[in-house]
Amino acid sequence: MKFISATINGFGKWVDESFDFYNEGVNCLYGQNESGKSTLHLFILFMLFGMPPKQRNFYRPKTSGALGGRLTIEAKHTGRFTIERFDGVRNGSALCYTEDGSQYDEEWLTETLQGISYATYQSIFSFSANDLNDFRNMKEDDLGEVLLGIGLTGSTAIHSVEKMLENKISDLFKPYGKKPLINQELDQLALLHKEVRQSASEEKIYQNKNLESDKLSQDIRTMEEQAKQLYNERLEMERKQQALPVMKQYSELREKLGEFPNSLPFPEDGLTRYEKLKSEILPLRSELSFLVANEKTYENRITILQEQLPAEEKYNEAVQLLKLKDDYISFVREKENWQSQLNKLQNRFKMEINQLNIGISMEDVERLHLPFHTEKNWNQIKISSGDLEKESIQLQQEQKELTNQRMYTMNQIGELEDQLLDPHHVSKIKEKLRLSTENELIKRLSMQSAKKKIKWEEERKKKEKYASLGLWGSIIVALILGLVAMLADSSIFYVGTITFLIIGLLQRVLLHRYLDGMEKIIGMEEIQTTNIGIEDEERKEAENLLASYESTKKDIAALEETLKSIKLKLMKWNEKNKIHIDAYNVLEGRIKQQIDLYPFLLHVEIDYWPELYHNLKHIVTLSQEALETKENIKLLEEKKEKIQLELNQFSATENREWTQKNIQEQLRELELFTTDYNSNLDKIKQYRQQIRENTEQQLAVKEKLNPYETEIRQLYEVAQVDTEDSYYFKARQVQEKLELEKKKATLVRQLNNFFDDQEEKHNVDWQEEELASRAQQIKTEEIELQKNVEKERQELANIRAEILQMETSETHSYKLHQFEMKKDRLNELAKEWAVLKTAKEMLSETKRNYRDTYLSKVIQQTIYYFGFLTDGRYKSVHPPGVGQAFYVVTHDDIHFDVSELSKGTVDQLYISLRFAVSEVMSNEFKLPIIMDDAFIHFDTERAERISEIIKNIASKHQVLLFTCKKNVVEFFENENIIRL
Repeated sequence: MKFISATINGFGKWVDESFDFYNEGVNCLYGQNESGKSTLHLFILFMLFGMPPKQRNFYRPKTSGALGGRLTIEAKHTGRFTIERFDGVRNGSALCYTEDGSQYDEEWLTETLQGISYATYQSIFSFSANDLNDFRNMKEDDLGEVLLGIGLTGSTAIHSVEKMLENKISDLFKPYGKKPLINQELDQLALLHKEVRQSASEEKIYQNKNLESDKLSQDIRTMEEQAKQLYNERLEMERKQQALPVMKQYSELREKLGEFPNSLPFPEDGLTRYEKLKSEILPLRSELSFLVANEKTYENRITILQEQLPAEEKYNEAVQLLKLKDDYISFVREKENWQSQLNKLQNRFKMEINQLNIGISMEDVERLHLPFHTEKNWNQIKISSGDLEKESIQLQQEQKELTNQRMYTMNQIGELEDQLLDPHHVSKIKEKLRLSTENELIKRLSMQSAKKKIKWEEERKKKEKYASLGLWGSIIVALILGLVAMLADSSIFYVGTITFLIIGLLQRVLLHRYLDGMEKIIGMEEIQTTNIGIEDEERKEAENLLASYESTKKDIAALEETLKSIKLKLMKWNEKNKIHIDAYNVLEGRIKQQIDLYPFLLHVEIDYWPELYHNLKHIVTLSQEALETKENIKLLEEKKEKIQLELNQFSATENREWTQKNIQEQLRELELFTTDYNSNLDKIKQYRQQIRENTEQQLAVKEKLNPYETEIRQLYEVAQVDTEDSYYFKARQVQEKLELEKKKATLVRQLNNFFDDQEEKHNVDWQEEELASRAQQIKTEEIELQKNVEKERQELANIRAEILQMETSETHSYKLHQFEMKKDRLNELAKEWAVLKTAKEMLSETKRNYRDTYLSKVIQQTIYYFGFLTDGRYKSVHPPGVGQAFYVVTHDDIHFDVSELSKGTVDQLYISLRFAVSEVMSNEFKLPIIMDDAFIHFDTERAERISEIIKNIASKHQVLLFTCKKNVVEFFENENIIRL
């Protein structure tokens, strides 16, 4: 499995950032402290395994509301897929997208990661400098066991759990302890057992008191039941006394109801129905009378209108004449429009001629001829004139600018030539600077040689010291072997004595030769210095003079080039000026030609000629439009006179008074004539239609009346009456009987409230005196019974007080109860101790099984890495055994316990073990390895060796290395380096 890319929408300091990772090799992420390396590391773990809400809030960015992002991964079995995880979306759970567009949830991601959890990943594939810090904080006695525990179980969690279980077991029970909880409970249980035996004699008295208390309680309950029965009987008597007035009213109502016949036939809701039918019939009968009267009125109006109608031929003739009205109105309006237009044209014509003010009259305009090409000629003349004017101004300005530039440039060249140094003086300065530079270089080399010599002296002293120690060591060993040889009389020890003496002398002689050779080499490196040199201020002044000299020469050369360019521009200007004069002469000839054709142009500037052309063209158009308008007005007058003649002929036959009126009034009379005719015809049609509708309405009203009248007859039949008065009388009888029955029902409900709905009791006759006497007797019995109850209660309270006093003291029952509680508590603690003991044994067994499975592979790989990092100083690493802590062995077969190693060596051992665990476990889980400044405290040599190990691991697995050290980045310059 490999990381492809990461997109962070918001996580800690990272907002809207993206990172791309190589599929193979090392991805080195370099950044200074506080650059966000650890935050990026945690983001990757967050995308893989999620994070609790409180921890997510800690990494919520300050400048963005979103927390989360995407991580693209490529796996062998699933291909490339993207993990998306955002806080507040799906409660922070992951959503995975594959390349085919499928979506999967957190469970699928867990399966893809082969069930690896956050803790497992941290322990095998991810570690940082913080792991080293936690490791160093452990006690020295436990260091070896913890080191192996971290390597094999993934973190310090198992060690902590094991310690916790041991502490809890010790807190619960120790065979000879007094403070553990179970030991304390056993002591207390023995004491309580003794007290229980002592309090057994008091138990019998307590039981007798309880029996006496139970008997008194039973007697009190019996008397309370008797009191309750008397109370209920007294309430019954009081209810009967309250119900006596109601019973009297009930008897009177029954007598009144007996006066009515048993059967009163009458329709249900008969009176209301009858009144409703009457209210429906009256409007219908009134409507029928109104319709009959309207029918007669319509017939009379039709007769009058028929007598007033004129002949139909006259009406048709008037209609034909009215059709000319629209034509007449159109002619009048059109004439007015043409006349208005003519007036406007004439006014505009005069106004525009006056506005031109060029000495031209209306007659001149009528004779004026403007060909189509005239406008083009005038426009060209205007444009040419303007262009030549602008060109003239531009040429004058260019001439002035070029002249000024030439003078300025010549002055600048003269000033710079005056500032130049003498060439001989410049040569002297250069030679002096060269000699000074050479002398400084020789001084630096001499200083370096002196430093080497001092370093060599220190090293020589160390080597002489070690040689002396070696010589004396050989002599001492030889003496010891000689003594042993003399005592044991063995030739082997004599040979050993001679051998050690030869070795000691030989290494001493070889060392002196080596030191003499190095002295000669270092002496040859001494460099002779000269005394040639200048002061810093003098050197700076010389350098400034040379720089100024070179700069001035460059400026003069640049100005000379500029002067040549200006002269060339002046030659071009003379040519352009000659062309301008020729163009101006041609334009003058064209202007004279146009003034000869149109003399009025003499009074107009050339810039206004095109505008004048448009104005003249417009004036000519206005003159032509005015002539056409006059012709149209004349034609409309002729059409108007023809309509007047036809109207006079009709008026002479119909009404001679109309002939005295004008055309508009005659047309208005014709409209009234035709309107009256049509109005009378429409009224006749309306009246006839209304008569038909009236007849239909009468039939409809009669049909509506029939069912109402039928229903009234049916009501009479049910009530067994023939007239309206007898119907109303019977309705009153029925109403009175209903009211009496309602009152009776009300009284029955009141009586039922007293006697529980037993209607048969309503007919019982009660005597008021008897009821009062029985109620007083019951009250007396209640008072006597209440006194007896109070007496029994007082006696019961005394006995219960004695029982309570016995219970509150340390009696047998209380002690027995305490004894049982202590036994239960002891059983619970024993169960808890057994569970913890079993858990500890299972944890130890699990660790042993895990170690047996992976121990040899991990230790073998750890030996390889540890030997490589320490340059072969250690040849083996041994895990803890029975009575033996974690220890390492040097090539000299010297054993070191892990607590005896230096911090740097412990760090190297820890890193070796973590590398070994990652490599062994990665054979089962192919996941990327993440390292966050894990070897920040290593020197350059150790860091380089670790980089070689990482490159070797990266050939099989993808590696993400976070670091803040530049020298580490240099080791991976050929890998993917991401700078944060």
